[in-house]
Amino acid sequence: MAKSGEDSERIQQAIDSQQLQVISSDAISSMVLPRSLGDGEKEAICLAIQHENSLLIVDDQLARRQAAKLGLTFIGLVRLLAIAEQQGMVD
Repeated sequence: MAKSGEDSERIQQAIDSQQLQVISSDAISSMVLPRSLGDGEKEAICLAIQHENSLLIVDDQLARRQAAKLGLTFIGLVRLLAIAEQQGMVD
C-alpha cells in the first residue's frame, strides 16, 4: 500500500487475511450508466453487478436510485457504521 498509518495497516491486514478483496477496475465491463454518476459510483455499481450477493456501500442519491433500478442490495455508510456500532464492532 502506498499510504502509511494505522488505517492503512488495518486495511492491509484485512486484505492479507482475505477479509477484504481488491479487484482491479480493469475487470469492469462498460455499462450504460448516467453520465452524472461519478467514476467511483459507476465502478462500484459494475462490481456489485458482477459479484452476486454483494452489498453495495453508496451514499450518492443518484447512485442509490440506479442501484435500486438494477435490483442491487445497497446501504449507506452512516447506516453501515450504525449497525457496526450496535453489534459492538466499532466504538
